[in-house]
Amino acid sequence: MCMRRWRKYNVHIFKFFLVVLVIVLFTGEIGCFWLCFATWRIPQAYSDSLNLLFVSDSQIQGYKGERPGILGYMTRFDADWYLKKAFFMALTCFYPDAVIHLGDVLDEGFVATAEEFQEYKTRHDRIFDTPAGICRIHIAGDNDIGGESSDIITKGKVARFSENFGSLDDVIKLKNTFQMVKINSVSLLRRRPLASEWDIYNNTIAFIDNLPSRLDPNRISILIGHVPLNNTSRSQIVPIIKLIEAVQPYHAFSGHIHERATIDHKIGKVTFTEHVVPTCSYRMGTEKMSLAVAVIGGVFESHAHFIADKHGQVDVGRDPSVGGSYSGVSAMGLLWSMKPAPGQRKGIRLMKYDVTKPYIIELKCFSDHVTLSETSNQPMAITTFLKGYMANGVRRIPVKEGRIRGTLFLPPGKGPFPGIIDLLGGVGGLVEYKACLLASHGFAALALAYFAYDDLPVEPEYFNLDYFAEAAEWLRNYPSVVSSGVGLHSICMGSWLALLLASYRNDLVKAVVAISPWNAPYWKPYRYNGKLSNVFQVENAQMKVTDEGIIWKNCVARAKETALASAELPALTPVERITCPILLVYGTDDQNIDSEFITNCISGCLKAKGKESFCTILRQHNAGHIIEPPYTPLCNAAYMKTFKQHWVYGGDPKNHALAQENT
Repeated sequence: MCMRRWRKYNVHIFKFFLVVLVIVLFTGEIGCFWLCFATWRIPQAYSDSLNLLFVSDSQIQGYKGERPGILGYMTRFDADWYLKKAFFMALTCFYPDAVIHLGDVLDEGFVATAEEFQEYKTRHDRIFDTPAGICRIHIAGDNDIGGESSDIITKGKVARFSENFGSLDDVIKLKNTFQMVKINSVSLLRRRPLASEWDIYNNTIAFIDNLPSRLDPNRISILIGHVPLNNTSRSQIVPIIKLIEAVQPYHAFSGHIHERATIDHKIGKVTFTEHVVPTCSYRMGTEKMSLAVAVIGGVFESHAHFIADKHGQVDVGRDPSVGGSYSGVSAMGLLWSMKPAPGQRKGIRLMKYDVTKPYIIELKCFSDHVTLSETSNQPMAITTFLKGYMANGVRRIPVKEGRIRGTLFLPPGKGPFPGIIDLLGGVGGLVEYKACLLASHGFAALALAYFAYDDLPVEPEYFNLDYFAEAAEWLRNYPSVVSSGVGLHSICMGSWLALLLASYRNDLVKAVVAISPWNAPYWKPYRYNGKLSNVFQVENAQMKVTDEGIIWKNCVARAKETALASAELPALTPVERITCPILLVYGTDDQNIDSEFITNCISGCLKAKGKESFCTILRQHNAGHIIEPPYTPLCNAAYMKTFKQHWVYGGDPKNHALAQENT
């Protein structure tokens, strides 16, 4: 009996450890990866045209330094498996235009035999299995060709790397707008090149000398290399200045130091930011490893034809444009008449996501009247200027209070400042540029996210009005904000939520600006005090499909209220309860919704209750749906990420620009 009990006990111990082993393996090999994957925040790319995935210092493990026997095989397998999983998961949520390997691709590339190098290359291709259609760019690192300390760079090592991964110095054009300039920074920034390395160094210098003839001045240049440029010594500064002034980089990317860093450079007369991408390999001993993504904004452009005066001068505020993107006198015509540059993806929209950095606008002067397609012409003069959103002294404060997610912008000074909440429409996420502009003009402005941001649901079942009331309460109680109430600045679906909050919580809301307003839930119901509303069912049969996208305008006016089983609130917004001033702004060429019909419904309800004095209407002739801050280019049609469709918004460029300026 004792033996049987002992054997039974042994079996239980074995099962226990087996279960523990399975849990540990699952957690380490799958669970942790998916947990990290769930926290990744991929940048929004609605208006951007170039998506880049960076792999830095992968250092595929070699055979010379690994432990002998099965232990060496296991460590090599684990390192490869880790990199492969991470890269695969990155591709599942971010589809890049190019994958850029920022050097130190291999750990022992510079000491490998020919056979070993080919095996490492095979493993590299298996680990970083990149779908066809995605450009692959490899930078040479010191572990690939030598160049660190006493490791000699030889022609043989360079030739072997170039044959397998591409040339060390090159200009690679992506799409019709960008060009990647890859530079052999290992040789260029080597402190004391050996005599045998001068030929390779001189090849890079010759490449720099020839850059002006290879670069397209109408493309945005991005500089990529292995060694960060802050490693430049005095003896190297001349070729570096020549490189930077030739490239005029919009951004630069590098690796090498295994840690993340952002370096602001001013080299010669050129200022730019260099992003140092951390290693993606745990074998480097750093606490934080990562792959990196970059979404580089799309290019918008315009042109105008002027006749200079007798002094050879043109004043855009005085002289009319006689052709090009606009005609007539308009000081800001070159800005509001911009359109996406040719060759970019359909449906991009100019939206500012990083308000801390201004737009960089390049102005070129030609000797004759040219078109945008005549890119071969060399300009007589080029200058750049900045278009910023954040005034000096404005404070940007990320907000994560209770359920509230957003960003608060405060003007300079102590206040108190009038508080405003900015509510965008169906794009989702957190968009800050309007709140930032409001703060730059003296308001305490909260850019409030309400879906598809941080831990907020990507597609909510309903919109909880209590969430918006909580945000308004929080803002008016914030130090340096006027405590009597807040204003609401809104557009599209956001205007529906603003009017709802003003209807139910007139103790909080003291003014509403509703641009291209809604007056009912056309997508999801709302919930207030635990009660759910009905919805309006859009008449899809009235939808019109064009080459630019879908026109929804005729669907809204014919929408019918649909009763939900658990609904206790009507779908139509009870605007007659509003006790504060409201400004309704709409364009007569709105192709997304029938905003004129909705505006008349809202004003009619107020008039029926004797509240017509509360309502001011701005009817903007031939303006479209997306009425933005002044001089923003017209968005006639764009890709709607939330619904995965292209939508038409309407608007005539000149009249829309006037509407934005008047509003």
